[in-house]
Amino acid sequence: MKKLGYVSFGLILGLALSVASPVFAQTVKSITAKINNSVSVVVNGEKVKLNAQPINYNNLNYLPVGEIGRALGMNVSYDKASDSINIFSLSNVSSNTSEGVNNGSNAGSTPTTQEQNATFYYKTSDVQASEFYAYFISYDDEKRAIIRVGGKDGVEYRLKMFGIVLGKDTKEYRSEEFYLQYLTKEQLSRFQKYTYNPKTSETTPVN
Repeated sequence: MKKLGYVSFGLILGLALSVASPVFAQTVKSITAKINNSVSVVVNGEKVKLNAQPINYNNLNYLPVGEIGRALGMNVSYDKASDSINIFSLSNVSSNTSEGVNNGSNAGSTPTTQEQNATFYYKTSDVQASEFYAYFISYDDEKRAIIRVGGKDGVEYRLKMFGIVLGKDTKEYRSEEFYLQYLTKEQLSRFQKYTYNPKTSETTPVN
């Protein structure tokens, strides 16, 4: 129990150290820390392999918040505009898929019955071409896809697989339910939303 307390406290205090972000010169403080290769992180009985090495400072272990958050089933992202680290429970984020809220230009209006019952899709190339670029790595033991979001040094997620549909325009689309496993509603609202007709393979933009 004492060890768990150290890890949790170190995780909270280590936020500023584990995610790179710009800071003003007057807030910079130099510290002397050492890399702790001997510490291991075990979540729910499973050892977690970290890409970034833990450090020890003032007898506390500091761990990368992105990797630890992912291991705990959370969505961790950095907002450059506000210089803030955002942490969301994936279960809370995914629960938004049933809301049927229109993220488009008329987001403040009441969704129609059709929109409330529709499955929404996003053009795969649009999302992958953004800062949320994600690519497949492998499958885990439960046959969930492991993807990395944000490029070579991005965060890895283990995702439930939701099928890709192919529209008449020969473009690939993934469901909103798929993207909400690692993006928030606000992030996803940056992209055009579509409905899909499986009988005609036609996609219709949702304004």
